[in-house]
Amino acid sequence: MAPGTDLPPDSEPTPTRPARVRGRKRKVLAVRLIEFAIVLPLIAVVTLVFVANYRVLTVPAWMVERVEARLNAQVPKGDRVRLEQLGIGLDFRDRAIIVDVLDARLERRALADRVHLPKLSLEFNLAGISQGLLQVRHVRVAGGTLRLTRAEDGQFDLGFGRDAETIAQLPASWAEVLDAVDAVLMHPLAAQLSSVEAGALRVVLSDAVSGRRLSLSEGAVTLRRDGRSTELVIAADLSRARGGAAPGTFRLALSRTPGAGAGLDLRMIGGRSDDLRMVFNVDAGTAQDATGRVDVLSVLQAGVDMWAVGEVREDGTLSPLEARVALENGVIPGWEGAAFDLATLEVLLDPAARRLEVRRAEVRAPQAKVTATGQILAGDTLSDPLVVQLALSDIAVDPEGVLPNPAAFDTGVLEGRLHMAPLRFEIGQAMVAAGPSVARASGQVWVPRPGAIAANLSLSADRVAASTVTSLWPDAVAQKTRTWITENISGGTITDFAAALRKDADNPRPAITGGFGFEGASVRYLRDMPVAQDASGIANFHDNRFSLRIDTARVPAGPWGDVDIGGTSFTVPNTRIKPAVGEVDLMISGPIPAVLSVLDNKPLSVLERAKRSADFVQGQASVQGWLKVPLVKGVPLEQLDFAFDGVLTDVSSGVLVPGRQITSAELALRVTPDAVEVRGPLELDAVPMRATWRQPLPKSKGAEPGPGALTGRFAISPQTLAAFGIDLAGFGLSGQAPAEFEMSLDPARPQRLQLRSSLEGLGANIPALSWRKTPEATGELRLEIATGEQPVAVPVMAISAPGLAVEGAISLAEGGGLERALLSRLEVGNWLSATADIRGRGPGRAPSVAITSGTADLRRVDFDTGASTSVGGTSVPLNIALDAITISDGIVLNNVSAEVSTRGGTNGRFTALLNGGAPIAGTLVPSAQGTAVRIRGDNAGATLASAGVFRNGNGGSFDLRLVPRAGQGRYAGSLDIEDMRVRDAPALASLLSAVSVVGLLEQLGGEGLFFSDIEADFELEPGAVRVTRGAAFGPSLGLTLDGTYGLTSRALDMQGVVSPFYLVNGLFGGLFAPRDEGLIGISYALSGPASAPQVRVNPLSVLTPGLFREVFRRAPPAPTQ
Repeated sequence: MAPGTDLPPDSEPTPTRPARVRGRKRKVLAVRLIEFAIVLPLIAVVTLVFVANYRVLTVPAWMVERVEARLNAQVPKGDRVRLEQLGIGLDFRDRAIIVDVLDARLERRALADRVHLPKLSLEFNLAGISQGLLQVRHVRVAGGTLRLTRAEDGQFDLGFGRDAETIAQLPASWAEVLDAVDAVLMHPLAAQLSSVEAGALRVVLSDAVSGRRLSLSEGAVTLRRDGRSTELVIAADLSRARGGAAPGTFRLALSRTPGAGAGLDLRMIGGRSDDLRMVFNVDAGTAQDATGRVDVLSVLQAGVDMWAVGEVREDGTLSPLEARVALENGVIPGWEGAAFDLATLEVLLDPAARRLEVRRAEVRAPQAKVTATGQILAGDTLSDPLVVQLALSDIAVDPEGVLPNPAAFDTGVLEGRLHMAPLRFEIGQAMVAAGPSVARASGQVWVPRPGAIAANLSLSADRVAASTVTSLWPDAVAQKTRTWITENISGGTITDFAAALRKDADNPRPAITGGFGFEGASVRYLRDMPVAQDASGIANFHDNRFSLRIDTARVPAGPWGDVDIGGTSFTVPNTRIKPAVGEVDLMISGPIPAVLSVLDNKPLSVLERAKRSADFVQGQASVQGWLKVPLVKGVPLEQLDFAFDGVLTDVSSGVLVPGRQITSAELALRVTPDAVEVRGPLELDAVPMRATWRQPLPKSKGAEPGPGALTGRFAISPQTLAAFGIDLAGFGLSGQAPAEFEMSLDPARPQRLQLRSSLEGLGANIPALSWRKTPEATGELRLEIATGEQPVAVPVMAISAPGLAVEGAISLAEGGGLERALLSRLEVGNWLSATADIRGRGPGRAPSVAITSGTADLRRVDFDTGASTSVGGTSVPLNIALDAITISDGIVLNNVSAEVSTRGGTNGRFTALLNGGAPIAGTLVPSAQGTAVRIRGDNAGATLASAGVFRNGNGGSFDLRLVPRAGQGRYAGSLDIEDMRVRDAPALASLLSAVSVVGLLEQLGGEGLFFSDIEADFELEPGAVRVTRGAAFGPSLGLTLDGTYGLTSRALDMQGVVSPFYLVNGLFGGLFAPRDEGLIGISYALSGPASAPQVRVNPLSVLTPGLFREVFRRAPPAPTQ
């Protein structure tokens, strides 16, 4: 029966077991009722004259009181009978006397009603009364309350009335039931009894054992006898018990034939599981037995249709009962998703064998369909568990709302034990099979309290298809894990599947923990990554965590072949967070293009972001790393976190650095969200080095990546520079020095290699510049090489070393070799600061060098006289255009233009302005101490004035020879001047005035003194000119000179002889005087500033023949050896 409307506490108190009515009192009560029935016919005889044709006459009140008094005299002390109204009638047609009683009560002073019958109608046999026999033919009761109570000791009691006490104890066994029915029917009073009908009853069922109450309306009890057969029918309306819900009825029929037992027919139509539970929950024993007990029916909420037929044998035992139960629209409270449409059970119950044969059981639910046969065995006592043994067939799992695809099994087995206190099903074996695939389960499911389900199950399978596992996995159980397995593992075989399912009574969602292996499967470890094929490995899931490890698998990578991802693992630490985060530990090996193509898939898109193709590097790769990524579509790059490290072997690339070949035996790879890096020892165009290639990756898809770069270190030497197409043969390089380089690989810009070196270990020698660097000395070399251009160019070259600084740019010719080098800075020591233009002249030939501007100070250079200035035995053409060349203090050549060759030494011609004034032309020739210079001019006076030596000359030719001596700024020189006229020379004027040569002063101040020849031998040294021999000859005057002239101080310290009338005087002087002097000469000395010198004359020297004139003067300066 469905749960009825529970009676309010004030109207239906929880029943308790009343004091047991002794057997004698029960008999007295029955006698009083019979006497009550006898009195009424006697009264009827008195009133027959008033009654005719079944007219009921209401008995007067005084007569009712007399009847009550008569009855009360017979009831037990303390009880009282009350009759509200009596009526008597006579039915001549049926020969019956009818007695109607309204509101009959049997009361007890201390309590309310013991028995209350609102309307009672009795029909007696008229013939029997006439013979002195009281025989009831029909009994009818309308209205009232029938109370059926089970006390705490398990005894069932019966009562009539709202607050009625127990008036009888129901039989405790079927034998007692039969005896009771027979005893009633065999009583003389019931000899003519045909029927007993009680209708419109309110039936109240109270159970002190379970604590439940149920109130039913429209209850009816009918007893009919036909000959020796008797049928007892108990029925009730179930709808009002459920508050006017769908109609439902209950009917129990017992057909009795004395000596032949009784037939039993039980039916319930439109009931509920609670109705069935209340009516048939008679196996709980006592209240003590029921403590902690949850019966089977308490777990379900379902509609019930049922019937059961059987026989109660004469000895009171039950024959096997056939029964059919149909449960519709059922749910299991406390277990989300546990519902069914229809469950039918056809059984044969053998009470003697304690065996329930399940002939057919079928369950149809949204999530499953199954048919079963088997048996259920009961124990010796109520506390013993039931043993369930079922064979399953036609098993189907319906995907609607639960599974993505139907799952069907051919056969199955369910074996276990069903415990009642508390309700618990212990699964010894549960198995389903579909072809060769077999899945098993064990554990237990129990109901700790009504409405609560708990479970502890172990699930296993040896070898099943992957689709079978996912088809058996309900959505409600570890839904995220199941979804991932369904979407990402396909094909192949699941091996050694084992799982533990746990469901707490307070949690509607079960938790599942377990793992499995897989073979020959296709596994997608990330949504957009290529599927791993022929994969084998293991997977584990625990609570909200899922992990998978691939032991062996291959991933197709298009034209690049397959890669091996054995050792890769995938983990979701928490499947419940939204979005869940996947953690991949990736291990991948194979050809480099294939590995890179895998890493180029979403969400990484490494090559796409780097704007590279997969084949830009060849070789083999072994990569491992990790990746954390939200498991949703379209993950922004900024939400990615990953790092991959690997080893690349047998590496080669002609694309990474365009136009250059890279090879390596082994390199290290690292990939992060910021960049791709490759590092290690390699050879770039056969140049050994340790290098790192780094390609930045943009943060947003579609954005241009930053420029890549190749950086590293290698040993710089003539050979490594030549490998880059850089020819620095003119530097006389030897040895090697460590260098650092960085090469920009920006495709949008020209490719550049920037090289830096400390030059430690590298020797250099440039004899033409008198510069040399030892290997121990350090400096700095900086080159920017345009390696992407053909031919290669060096737009930036900077060399800094002790005594040398070079800056400029180099372009190389087609096929290698120097095309042109433009030096914006060429500084050698502290003597040369210039710019240069160096041009190649083809293989085997030294380049031509053009000094295009700058200055040189020959005072500060000590040329290496023993070194050849040629390159490779070939001449080096030099074109020099210097702004100034400082020869010595006070002697500077300006606007120098020269063409020089280095074959056999420096030789050539040049032109210049001496000290910015007189133009001169010169010749360079090799000498023992360096380059000798011969300077010629057409205006000796202007040349001497420009040199600051003599500012008063005019005209004449000029021929100056300078030969380097040991030491910086030292030269041995000779000077020849022809046809120069001297005018307004202060020093000479002072001299002539001192010697009082008449007429020469006037001539000096006029048109000037004419000298046909001027000769001088001198030594040029820093700050001074030392004249070892000097002579000037003219018709009017001869002059000798030796001493020192300060180039910086312009001070004189000289001496000599003046020979007047040299044209005549010199003729004799050649015979009797020193060279260049006349016979008559005057000795003199000059000192002080050249602009106003002090002149000292020895007058006596004029009287001294030239042969003895040396007595009056000092020795001239000796030439330096």
